[in-house]
Amino acid sequence: MTLRDRCRREARLMGWAVSFLTRLPAMRTERPEGNELSDALRYYPLIGALIGGLIALVLWLSLLLWPPTVAVGLSLVTGWLVTGGLHEDGLADTVDALGGGHTREQRLVIMKDSRVGSYGVLALVGTTLLKYALLVALVEVSAGVATVVLITAHCLGRAVAVAVMGRLSYVRLSDSKVRAQASPVAGRVQGGSALTACVIALWACGTTGALMIGVAAVAGVGLARWLRAMLGGYTGDALGFSQQITELSVLLAGVAVWLN
Repeated sequence: MTLRDRCRREARLMGWAVSFLTRLPAMRTERPEGNELSDALRYYPLIGALIGGLIALVLWLSLLLWPPTVAVGLSLVTGWLVTGGLHEDGLADTVDALGGGHTREQRLVIMKDSRVGSYGVLALVGTTLLKYALLVALVEVSAGVATVVLITAHCLGRAVAVAVMGRLSYVRLSDSKVRAQASPVAGRVQGGSALTACVIALWACGTTGALMIGVAAVAGVGLARWLRAMLGGYTGDALGFSQQITELSVLLAGVAVWLN
């Protein structure tokens, strides 16, 4: 493969990552070639960092006109608009399933239901309020601190979702039974994703980034074990749930560090 072909392929992989993780019009008229969709996973942390950076930019600009409480609210809305609430939808569906189902089969049935139950609503409201409070606290330290924590949280959240895919099998409900199939995520893709996330976290937060990487790693291991026990593997919604829990964990760690 020539350098030009290599660059073209990497650009396509980034395009697929943007297309899946955001509502931006990338690769909408294209069809994936070969293993492009699975190989694009290594760019998920990078796209997550860019999403976090965009949210931070809106936060900075909003702080020029409004108080921190309003600016943080606008930044959160920006995140929802950019991603289409992709991960929040997974959070709500997964919490509904894990809270309302007593067996793996029941949980997967609930997860497929497009309606949001009380568990899902409480999860969305609770995590949104907690993120809002944490970002307000970070802004009170400085907008710069809020920026680097946002970039790191969104980056590591996507990296953990990729790691969960690599550690677990994909599960679905077929003929009232749970069916599992091997994950298509290659080891080099998982390694590339993890390396990208670590570099970005350390670049953004310095030595504090190592702590945040550790928090994300613990969250990832815990989430993988819990999903294996509760579902027997992962689903698309479970990946959104994993991203949201990791993002929230990193935000909590950031506030704990910079406010003490």
